[in-house]
Amino acid sequence: MSAAREEFEREARRRTPGLLTDSSTAHTHLFPPGFFRAICGWFDEHAWRIRFRATPKGALEELGAAG
Repeated sequence: MSAAREEFEREARRRTPGLLTDSSTAHTHLFPPGFFRAICGWFDEHAWRIRFRATPKGALEELGAAG
């Protein structure tokens, strides 16, 4: 099964009553590169794909550009 299909199926399961609401939130965590790769690997396998995978400097630049 493709990674995109797995992500889609995990998201569909979360949309069962009580597991995912229509609200949204955003926050940022800045980690050392090796630790961040390990976190992304865990989420890729067990949860969802972390979509923004820039360096801490890249994240700060993106947040600054977004205001």
